[in-house]
Amino acid sequence: MGSITIKKSLALVLLVFAVGLVISNALLARRIAQMQALDDALNASNKLSPGASLPPLVGYDSTGKKLTYSYGDDSRDTLLLLFSPGCHACDENWPNWTRLIHSLDRQSTRLVIANVASGLPVTSEYVARHEIEGFPLLTQVSPESMQAYKMLYTPQTILIGHDGKVRKVQTGSLADMAFAASHNDAASAALVQR
Repeated sequence: MGSITIKKSLALVLLVFAVGLVISNALLARRIAQMQALDDALNASNKLSPGASLPPLVGYDSTGKKLTYSYGDDSRDTLLLLFSPGCHACDENWPNWTRLIHSLDRQSTRLVIANVASGLPVTSEYVARHEIEGFPLLTQVSPESMQAYKMLYTPQTILIGHDGKVRKVQTGSLADMAFAASHNDAASAALVQR
């Protein structure tokens, strides 16, 4: 095999391009980090945080009756499940919620399920398909509660203490069991085992 010779001018051009690529990659990585920090800050302001105090949850059932869930007058914690009938991720998460619902200790935790999509009704077929007949269900949430509870994302699983303070929030599927692992009761054990 013969040797390949590279002219000094070509080597210099390649070196300049290489240095330019390194510099542009460093600048791009810095910009991405800045955008990620901005995105995190915006999302944090749009989600509930553990420790936040919440007012009573107000909404309406399927008959239009106004319901209010207060804290302090009930010694139990509240498990709040937020869904939208048109949410594909919610449909995928319902088996996790079903296991959690059926394994709750009703003596220590009350359950409230809320539809956050005012334009999408909760049909009887939807209720039957997800096995939530007979459970407290808000088919519509008041605008004040929507704002106070920052109900922008579904599915959400929120554990609220009897004092009205948020203990845990998980947006998205419970498939990773992060929510269940942090809630030390029979429901968590049942979810982790499945």
